[in-house]
Amino acid sequence: MTTENEATLAGRASEVDYASGLAQLSDTTPTRLIQSRGNLYWSSNPYVIEIRDAPRAQVSAPSIYRTSKLSQPGEEVALYAEQGTGGEFGALLFAKVDDEFYGYFVANYAASSQIKRIPLGAVTATGAAYVLPTVPAELPAIGVSDLVTDGSFLCWADSEGIKSMPIGGGTVTTLVAGTGFGRLAALGGTLYYVDGNTIYSVPMAGGTSSFVLGTRFFPITALYVWASPPPVELAERPGPPGPPIVQDVGVVWGRADGGVFGMFRGETTTYQEPAAGITVASVYEAEGRVLWFQQASPDAGAAAGLPEVLMSFQGITTTLSSNSIDAPLFSRLDVMGDAEAAYWTWIYVQKYTF
Repeated sequence: MTTENEATLAGRASEVDYASGLAQLSDTTPTRLIQSRGNLYWSSNPYVIEIRDAPRAQVSAPSIYRTSKLSQPGEEVALYAEQGTGGEFGALLFAKVDDEFYGYFVANYAASSQIKRIPLGAVTATGAAYVLPTVPAELPAIGVSDLVTDGSFLCWADSEGIKSMPIGGGTVTTLVAGTGFGRLAALGGTLYYVDGNTIYSVPMAGGTSSFVLGTRFFPITALYVWASPPPVELAERPGPPGPPIVQDVGVVWGRADGGVFGMFRGETTTYQEPAAGITVASVYEAEGRVLWFQQASPDAGAAAGLPEVLMSFQGITTTLSSNSIDAPLFSRLDVMGDAEAAYWTWIYVQKYTF
């Protein structure tokens, strides 16, 4: 069921009329951004950003925020915060468990990394988060892109390998042992992950990894996987039930050489040719639009670190945002979208209405 706050925020947001184009949605700085149908959620940490001709963005403690997709800066609500723990919040997702929506996030401390859960239906009191697995101190923190779910299983990557656990808690299973994994994506019981310049898949309940695709030279730095519904003529076919209709799985990926590519129904599309000095930080597919967030490499001279958000739609590539200053190092540079707009992280949560 939809939580009371989801419905309330959606109702308030419908009263806001944005003109098409770029807008700022928050006064707080995101570390990791995710979306639901009507809301945006992000983790934020107590950094101070000082930028010429721009206000400071500051939070007093590691926090989890929520706002409507049609809100205005300052309307975001802190769902959870931890004062005085020395922690830092990173990876974030949400899932529906027993008809209630929960947020799951990684809290990194000096002695451990913990995966925590909070209800999304109300503001949560400090210290009320439920702790799931704890990663020992000798292991590095779980990365900001390394926690995913398909609604049934929770998966993450640490230096021991890729792990899986039922979304409500339970036994932790090592899906893939090893180091250096990342850029996880979950879809319908299957986990997709990057190992260098190759994408593999593995059942989230446990099983054998399968090769999906690979590139010859440059590492894959961004990954998104989605499912397309079957054609109407198949979904609505008359008569007795036939074989199960399998959804088409699409994959979009970006590389360390600036290339952006997609594979759908066995066909590969190039959305952006490789470009020297450009690294793709994140990719997304939304209603036929392919979005990506790219950044100039440290050796790119005056352009080093400068981020851009681009979109490919119906064969045309458009730059949605090109910033003149570097992005915060603690921002994941997430990009995502829906039928109405694109959303991404930078100094604040940003939006571009189509």
